Amino acid sequence: MSVKDFGAVGDGVADDTAAIQAAVNAYKNVFFPLGTYKITSTVTCSQFGQCFIGPGNKYAPATIEYGGTGAAFVFTAPVNYVKMQDGIYIKGVPTVGTDYYNTGSVGIDTTAGNTSVEMVGCWMAHFETLVRANYNGFYNQFIGNRLTHCRFVLHNFSSNNLVVFGNRIAYFNTGLRVNGNAGPTNISNNSFEVFNGPLVVSTGAEFPTVIFTNNYVEDYFRVDLPTNFPASNAPNTTKFGGGSLFTGTAFGTLVIRDNDMQIASILRITNTTHMRSLTSKGNNLIFASAGNNLDRLHNFETTHLRHLEIDDARTVSPGDAGFSRTYTQASLPTVSPEDFYFFYDCFADVRRYRSNNPRALTLVNGWGNAGPARGVPTVFKVGDSTMLSGMVHGASQTGVVFANIPAEFRPFTYGTTRASASFAIFADTATNTIARCRYSYESGDLSIDTGASSYVNLSLDGIIIPPRR
Repeated sequence: MSVKDFGAVGDGVADDTAAIQAAVNAYKNVFFPLGTYKITSTVTCSQFGQCFIGPGNKYAPATIEYGGTGAAFVFTAPVNYVKMQDGIYIKGVPTVGTDYYNTGSVGIDTTAGNTSVEMVGCWMAHFETLVRANYNGFYNQFIGNRLTHCRFVLHNFSSNNLVVFGNRIAYFNTGLRVNGNAGPTNISNNSFEVFNGPLVVSTGAEFPTVIFTNNYVEDYFRVDLPTNFPASNAPNTTKFGGGSLFTGTAFGTLVIRDNDMQIASILRITNTTHMRSLTSKGNNLIFASAGNNLDRLHNFETTHLRHLEIDDARTVSPGDAGFSRTYTQASLPTVSPEDFYFFYDCFADVRRYRSNNPRALTLVNGWGNAGPARGVPTVFKVGDSTMLSGMVHGASQTGVVFANIPAEFRPFTYGTTRASASFAIFADTATNTIARCRYSYESGDLSIDTGASSYVNLSLDGIIIPPRR
């Protein structure tokens, strides 16, 4: 049913609040013909499966204008499913013409219940918060919309199957605030332009899964902020640009892949307390001005960390002059025995490897440590393989087995056909001989094949024991 059947005028002058309220009270599917519909107070929607349908084009939309504070549309608890499609433009009207929004204004408020929102081919702009939820809605989808001129784009959403795809999102402070770990947040094929805060904030300790792929990201510092807009992080305290792109209490899995990022100031991929898995890979980083700084992991603790992989690329541009970088991952503590960290410094063209939780080898049969100057005998995981380093001393040995690798450090077993792996070790003796060594997949023993009594110091540096196949 059309809102005009209930008396709406749609000329941008007449107050259409009562007509629109009557239409949504009577029908689930409400059609807005081309026009501008002025509302002066909140419209409350209580129909299960309420749907607003526009004239078919978000660039020639049916515009609903609201100039107050509070919410333009409130969806009550029984609604459950909300849909807006085909050219609905919910537009705030700031009191101060140079501002982006009226402080406290909300375009759509679904905090009353477990409401899910599906918005396809629409437009929202000029509210402090475009869409406000309460972490309880499932299967929210925002596809092919324009979401602009606000402080918060999508505020307090459950991470349970939240899809943000193919939108243009611009002129904002905070993109998405999410929480929950029952499903993923998929953010892909969007354009994020002109912003001065985080793209994604994890607001609780439930470790959401966030997948951020194939997006275009461009932050500026050349656009002056409105008078009521939050200031940017350093170095631009009054304009756009800077800050951490992903921030908050905790992420379960954060995947940042294949994005094109044109950055005008500081790029901090994360500023978060806890992270279980971070993969930043295949992103093209373009720095648009001098004085850029890359600080990938800021205020980053690793209490829960299980995987960390960074492998991005840089596109050379005139703005690279004066670029500096800070890699805080060099000081990351070791946290688990099974994982391996990999870094590619795309600015220095250097690959950096760091193994997770190396442990001193437990030596047996009188074999000892050759001393700190020669390297403490150490074992750690490299993917499915096991790596050794350091040196063992055999002057007081009583047997050919010199160490046993704990179960959690042993190479992965794919099959049972291979009994052992053999490798050569340099023997630091007067004769400079090479010793033949063996690793038993069944027992985890490391042993000298022959002549153990003649070896004093045996170098383990660079020994990799492959998976059993």
